[in-house]
Amino acid sequence: MRTFISILLVSFLLSCSSSNTSSLTSASDNKVALLKVDYLTNTFEGGTVLDFPVHSSFTLATEYQAPGDFGGVQVYYAGLNEMIFDGSIVWAGLGERSFPQNLDSPADFQLTTTPAPQPSDYYMEVVNYDQTAFYPHVIDYVALWGAVKDLDVVAKFRANNPGEYVHLLLYTPSVGIGDPAEWDWYVMVKN
Repeated sequence: MRTFISILLVSFLLSCSSSNTSSLTSASDNKVALLKVDYLTNTFEGGTVLDFPVHSSFTLATEYQAPGDFGGVQVYYAGLNEMIFDGSIVWAGLGERSFPQNLDSPADFQLTTTPAPQPSDYYMEVVNYDQTAFYPHVIDYVALWGAVKDLDVVAKFRANNPGEYVHLLLYTPSVGIGDPAEWDWYVMVKN
């Protein structure tokens, strides 16, 4: 009987806990929004929010396998050694993203009426994973930010953490005779 009353009391206390703080803005959570934007059109094509253990900083580490025929690029949350992105790169062919396996569609993302202000170019950091990889000489930060600034998750994450870098990964799954129409930016925003 005592066990039954204890279980009942614990159940009651748990059911009374308040949950009016959004998980997107909770200070104890460590989340990164990974958002896919088309390289040529700067159109938002989907994304996901990844959960990580709490960590004191948000820096990235990369691994790169140059595509003699087949290669790839991996991006990790440094200090945690947790993967954020993995994609193959094919010389005169077409690689594919393998992590995250699935992205939510643009329709799955709520929009905000208060867009996130664009960080200065200083806080928009390109992920340079190899000296020989393709990086555009001029990046249209305004157009790139314009693709994601109206997303509620971006507005909340930037409001919660305005001094954090926004990391930009240019994923080129086709190189050699690569087709820029197959390339995408991956915008990483931490809460």
